[in-house]
Amino acid sequence: MTPTANRILFVHNAPTTFVTIDRKLLQQQWQISEWYQRDRFINLAALVQAVCQSDLVFCWFAGWHSFMPVWLARLLDKPALVVVGGYDTANLSSTPRVYLIPVGADVMRAADADNFVTREFHVVDQKLPVPFPIVNSELEGNPNWIPTVDTIFDEMFQIRRHSDFRAYHDSGYLNESEMTFDSRLVGRSVWNTRWLLIIPGRSLLSDPEEGLERFINGPELIGGTGERTGNGISDIKLFFHTYAYSGN
Repeated sequence: MTPTANRILFVHNAPTTFVTIDRKLLQQQWQISEWYQRDRFINLAALVQAVCQSDLVFCWFAGWHSFMPVWLARLLDKPALVVVGGYDTANLSSTPRVYLIPVGADVMRAADADNFVTREFHVVDQKLPVPFPIVNSELEGNPNWIPTVDTIFDEMFQIRRHSDFRAYHDSGYLNESEMTFDSRLVGRSVWNTRWLLIIPGRSLLSDPEEGLERFINGPELIGGTGERTGNGISDIKLFFHTYAYSGN
């Protein structure tokens, strides 16, 4: 950073931990003006004024929120710096798959109670195989015919496994096209006492242990010391599409 860049416009789209740390570090030496772009609606007049009043534009992540500030900086002949860091630079899979499983008790309010009492349900999701249709030829002359043996070709009451789904990099706003809609949890309570999020290391990198290390602590620093950048994951956001009935 050059000594002449006294006023910095700090651009980001989410106040994550590492973004906040960088802003505080820059504030120790330079005058910082913050531009927090929460969504795709841009107050262009205010942004032009902010760029004009700055000596340098500093953008965290090369995303949609950085395009306009950088373009205006170039148009006004001001330097711009874009930081490319975090998940994208850890060389991890861009399409990781995870599991989200309710493993605690489902909590619901009692519909007929007036004292806000709740009820808890421990749900075991099991398979009940559907039998094949029975025809007369199977019953005639076959005294050994047993329904559970001769019409069901799957094990009774197996615990149903949950499917994985794709996780997305946080772009700073909720994109419904990236949400996974599945009927598996219909009837279950989002008010569960314990949700379990499983992130398989192999879905991040071919070496699962290294994949988890990069995901949590960032890539290794150059030099072979084993130290890492610390720019791993900072926040995990979960969005639920829920419904409710009156009284519950």
